[in-house]
Amino acid sequence: MVTEQAQCYYQTGRHRTSKRSLTLPTGQHCPAEILKGIEEFNRREFFQCHETLEDFWHRQSDAERDLTQGIIQIAVGYYHFLRDNRPGALKLLDRGTRRIQKYLPACWGIDVAALVEAVSRDREALSRAGTDEPVQLQFPQIRLVS
Repeated sequence: MVTEQAQCYYQTGRHRTSKRSLTLPTGQHCPAEILKGIEEFNRREFFQCHETLEDFWHRQSDAERDLTQGIIQIAVGYYHFLRDNRPGALKLLDRGTRRIQKYLPACWGIDVAALVEAVSRDREALSRAGTDEPVQLQFPQIRLVS
């Protein structure tokens, strides 16, 4: 059964921050810390997303630990880009994308396939651009799927 929080997400594209986890139709739970990190990522608050997820990642011991770390690396990659550190951005976008690929197509209700595709496009645009050449990234949104 999808919780009220999930209904809110599917109806508005946003969810309420809560101490509860999100129960997906598959019975899988998405931890509240991940949901908070997704909210921050989607608002382009990449440093805060990193902080939120890193605290959770340090306590994790489950099979999804690499998914959390990959999302952290992607967030930090975008943070580096916004601070004009293109080499750091490329490195972390690449590492994060490789790390989350083993969770394709989705995990915890996160549309991993869409995230990998979008980050890969941004990474490619960034790698094609010269050091001083302007580049426009898409900054993907992390979406939840049922």
